[in-house]
This record gives sequence, structure tokens and C-alpha cells, in this order.
Amino acid sequence: MGVNKAGRIGAAAVALLCLAAGSARADFNATTGRVELGRYPVSLSFDTLDGPQALGRSLYLERDLSPVTPSAATILRDPTQAIEGQGALRLGQDAWGLVIGLDRVAFQLEGSSVRMTLWVRPMGTTVMADLIFERQEVGEGDPETLFYPAGEVRFLPTGRATDDGWRELSTGVVDFSQMGPLEARAIRIMDVRLPELLFFGTPGNNDGEAWLDGLSIELLGAQRVPPNACTLVDEAQQCGPQGACLMGRCVDAKLVVEGRPEDAEVRRIYLDRLGFRAGLLAGGRYTQAQAEAFRQRMSDVANAPSQVQAEAIYRRAFDDLGDGHVSAPLIRIGAPTPVSACLYMAEADLMPQGGLLPMVLELEPSLATEGLEIGDVLVAVDGLAPEVWLARADRLLSYTGDPRGRTFILTPELWRAAMRTGARLTFQRCRGPGRCDSNNLQTVQVDLARVGAAFWAGQPVDGGSGDLFCDYRFQRPVEGPNVRETDFVGFSDSAGIRSILLNGVDGFGAWQVGAQASLRNLPPKVLLDQRTGFGGTFDGVSTMLSPFISVVQDPWVNIAPQFVPEASLGEMGQLLACQENGGFYCANFFALPLVGSSGPVGARAEAKVAVLDGFDVSGNDFLPKALKMRTQGQTRIFGAVPTFGAFGPIYVFPRIMDEFYGGTGQLHDTTFLVSPDAQTLDFNTGYGVEPDEVVLQRQSDAVRGVDTLIAAARAWLEATP
Repeated sequence: MGVNKAGRIGAAAVALLCLAAGSARADFNATTGRVELGRYPVSLSFDTLDGPQALGRSLYLERDLSPVTPSAATILRDPTQAIEGQGALRLGQDAWGLVIGLDRVAFQLEGSSVRMTLWVRPMGTTVMADLIFERQEVGEGDPETLFYPAGEVRFLPTGRATDDGWRELSTGVVDFSQMGPLEARAIRIMDVRLPELLFFGTPGNNDGEAWLDGLSIELLGAQRVPPNACTLVDEAQQCGPQGACLMGRCVDAKLVVEGRPEDAEVRRIYLDRLGFRAGLLAGGRYTQAQAEAFRQRMSDVANAPSQVQAEAIYRRAFDDLGDGHVSAPLIRIGAPTPVSACLYMAEADLMPQGGLLPMVLELEPSLATEGLEIGDVLVAVDGLAPEVWLARADRLLSYTGDPRGRTFILTPELWRAAMRTGARLTFQRCRGPGRCDSNNLQTVQVDLARVGAAFWAGQPVDGGSGDLFCDYRFQRPVEGPNVRETDFVGFSDSAGIRSILLNGVDGFGAWQVGAQASLRNLPPKVLLDQRTGFGGTFDGVSTMLSPFISVVQDPWVNIAPQFVPEASLGEMGQLLACQENGGFYCANFFALPLVGSSGPVGARAEAKVAVLDGFDVSGNDFLPKALKMRTQGQTRIFGAVPTFGAFGPIYVFPRIMDEFYGGTGQLHDTTFLVSPDAQTLDFNTGYGVEPDEVVLQRQSDAVRGVDTLIAAARAWLEATP
């Protein structure tokens, strides 16, 4: 093998160039093409299987995360192929992962800022490497901690690589210690196919390996972020440009924001690529109109003065695309935050000020919810009005649908964001019947920093079980142990009204069984509660829709990609004719019937159908839209805001750089047709289905145990025309 040349990956470069002398670091010897670790106080040569034990208790992982003792062949013993020392580690055959503990070297690193660097050579696959932060040592056989640690920092490309395939990954500068017992505990390295197997059930490819070599840890001085008390409101002042607020205390921002390369040029190239992809692939016409603003925001992210500001711009950029199917690429999964109170935007009709405010409509006992009651109204977060605080929390919250629904949809997420930052919440309630006045208005303070204090003391966090899922319902017309599961469909009959509860339109298995049972022997009045609707399949939409569509109707949808210039009606007709001639996908266009794929058509075409909407996306956009197209019977939609407006299939994008997964988006837009031969260019994505009757939960109903939306829907169903 010839001498390796290390180079930087430029924006237009295809081949790697020799590393400029001014960019060279002392670890790479341009003459020999080798990495030299002698100057680092802590480093690791992957020359032997037990070499990682020098840093701390370490273990190799099998495909199912169980510990494994790999064969000697896992070490490549060829110094001409290695970039450092006498050999390199091969992951992806005998072992698929490696966790390197840092307990034996922590005393050298505590209280310091560090940079960790690793060289990787993809050989048919590659790896994800992360620095894991926890409050205790990472235990053997603990997949929960391995995948959901308290904090993690990804090793990302630095732009340095060699002409024979080695590339440098680094954490960049990060504080080793945080507040209390939280510090870097281990380096987790996994073949990228390992999370693919565990989360998606199949690997991206069935063969290959990745070589690892030359791990170094550089001490760069004192800790950068002071462990001050903080809130979301004052984190810039208390934590500085490198810090962020976590559970009421400042930590290095890299623990709590999505990772992006520290090298400015690599970061710019990555963000430019995201911007280019948004314009190239976006199918929704509304989304296409936002693509240029998105590209500008990616540029703003690259130049943001702090990591938390960069994260806020980044998150809001994806949100404002208005594509309910879009999700930002993930660098890491992140630690779950328990929720023990469901807040929904509601009518505070008992409060002196009235208006719409977040209201407690479900509780789970915990330290975080101590003193709260159903019907309590949130009036301040960290001293700010709730809507003002929410507007500052873009880095913590995400809603990508029709912008008119943003505040309503994000209100239940406010609790999670408040927990994550250690916020102080101010609630009010009435003591006594009727509206509040100065004599019966009671204030309740909830200080979530108290929960954070336990976290920082290394104790269990009493934030609730973590199992409370806020489904945008105060009450449910159907109850059962699995009533909040995505594949649940159930029904109940009362006073001549069939109430059907569904959380999506999965279309398969248990969902299909429940749906068929719910639609059997339908009465002429139906209440459809889809206030949590995660979407599903066209078959699922057809199943729920078919009984209510007259047999003389034949509604269709045209699913069309973007066209430049936009397709004419004549061209859309040509594409439909192409499909009818046997080309199911013509120019990535296809048309589908909305009814008839499963279940009887028109069994209750004359029915009165009341639809309750809340969080409704994709298939649960299509269902109310199609119900509104009925030419027989009546449909009335009750809800607070439009649905997401995600009219089209969802697609998972390939990874760029070292992402955990590449995010999602929608490559099509949809027109609704009253019949297959109808024509229109009225695209719908980005504009959700609006409620016919705007109804929010009322405080006066909540304290009496009445679900306002169910009551309004039943009143309409029971009314005599």
C-alpha cells in the first residue's frame, strides 16, 4: 500500500486533496500517512481485543445487544492496512458493537473540556460512535441505557480523510463532567446495521464490516459551561453560548441538541444538502413554496452564534415546511422525558380573564403533579404567558402540519418541554361554584426544578411512570386496556348512537378486526372519535369510509409528484390514461379509489356522521376529507383546528453523513375527485380539513366531568332536522 494522504472534503471536491500544512494536527504524520497518538494523555490502539479495557470496563455486542466474545480474527493484524499501531478492529462480523467504559481514566478527564477522535474505514458498512453521558456506570446487558442515555454526543466527520478510505470522526470540544454525577461514562460504537435491525427489523445490507483505529482523547482546558441554575428563559445568560438548560441546570449544549459537525465547512456542506433535498423532493405545493426559506434557514443554522439558537432555527425550519409527513433527520434518539399531566388548549370560561389557555385534563400522581387538579388552568411558565414561553421553546417542540393548528397541537408537549428544562408553572383554579373572582381564585405553583434536583443528586426522578400518553381527549366514548394504542378500534352504543374510537387507519390485523366489528349493523347516527389519528393505509381509509358512501358515488384521488412547470389538466389526464393502460406508476403519478377495497359500500350512506378531530395526520386527514365529499347523508366535523393536511404517502429518506436515520417527507400532493374522470389541479397538502364547528373543552364542563366535544357532537346527532 502506498503512503496515505489525509485531505479535507470540500464542497465541490470529488477526489481528496493533500492536507494543507496549516490544517495539520500533530496526530497525523503526512510523511508516513499514519496517525501517531504519543502526544495524547489518553488514547487507544486497536491492536488487541482486550485493548479497550485500558480505558475502562468494556464489552463487545452481538446483533441483539447481548455481550459476545469475538474471535481473534476481529482484530485485523496488518500494519500496512491500519492507520495507527499494528492493527485495527473489525466490526460487523463476529461483533456488531463495542462499549468502551471510561472508568479507569475518568480521574484524568473530570472537570475538563475534551475532544475525542476516532478513525473509521467503511468496508461495506460503517459505524455510529457516541460519547455516552450517564449518572452511573453503563451496565452490562442494559440496552435501555445504551440507547436512551441521559445525554450523548455523536462522533461526526471532521472533513479529514485518507485516499485509501480512512475518515476521521470527532465529538468536537465537549465538557467531560456536567452537574452532579452526570459525566461521560462510555464510548458506544455500533455498526449502523445494528439500530436498523433493532428498530426497523432489517439491515440496510447483509454483508460488510467497518474498521476502527486510532482513538484519542485530548484535554483542552477547564470545563466550558458553568453548572448554574437556569430556566429556558435565562439559559443564554446563565449557561453561555456553549450551554443549554437541562432539568434546571446548565450543561454542555451538545448533550441536549442534535449534533452537527463542529468543522464549519463540513457543517455548511451538510446543511446545504438538507436544503437542496427539501426543494428537490418536496411533493406538496405548499411545501415547495417554503423551500427557499428553508434553504436560507439552513444557512442561518450554519452561522448561528450558539448551539441552542442553531437548534431552534433548525427545528422551526422543518416545522414551517408545512409537510405533516416531514421529520428532521435524527443524529440520536435522546432520553425519554416522563409526562404525568396532560394539558390541552381549552376555554377558561370560569377564569376572570377567560380566553383560551392550557388546562389540566388528565393527571398521574407524581412529585411533578403534586397539588394539581383536573380543570386547573396554566397562566404562566417561568413568569411568561404560556404562548410566549411556547414560542421560545422551538428547540424542544415540533409540529409540522397546517400552521393554523400549531399552538393547539403543541400544548400537550409543553409539559414535556417544561420538565426537560425545569420550569416553574403557575396554575389557577376556582374554589366554589360559578366563575372565579378575587374571593375564590386559588393559585398553585409547580416547580419542576424540584424534580430536576433529584436527577442531579443521582436519585430516581419522580416525574410519573412515563406511560401517560396524552391523546387529545378528556373522556373517551369507548374504554379498554388498549384504548390508546395505534391499532385500537372499538365502539359503544348509547341512545341510538354508535360511537367509534380509532387512533389511526392501520388497515391490518387487529385494527381490521376491530374496524369491521365497529361498522357492523350500524345505526343511522354515528360519532367517529379520531382525536388522535396517526394515519395508516389507503385500505384503512377505505374500510372506515365505504359504509357511508353511496353506491352511486365513486370518489378517487390523484397522487401526483411535483412538476416543473406544473402539470396541466390535459397532462394529468394523460398520466391517468397511462396508469389505466397498465403502467401503475407513470412518472411517479398514480390514482386510487377511496372506497371499495374492503367492506360493503353504502351500507349506511344516509347516516348522520359526527367526526371529532384533534391530532389527525395522513390517513386521518384523508378520512374526514372524504367524508365531507358525501352526496348522501350528513357529515359534521367538530374540533379546535384543521387537521395536519398531509395528503400523500410518507417516505423515509436515506441517511446523510452520520445520521441515525435520514428523516421523512412527502414526495406527492393530492387532488380529490368526485369520480375517476373528473379533473382538478386543486392540491390539498398543507391545508388541513377545517372543523365545521369550532369546539374546545370548556373548563366549566371539565370540573363537572363532561367532555365538551362529545356533548356537542351528540347534541347535533340527536337534533331533529
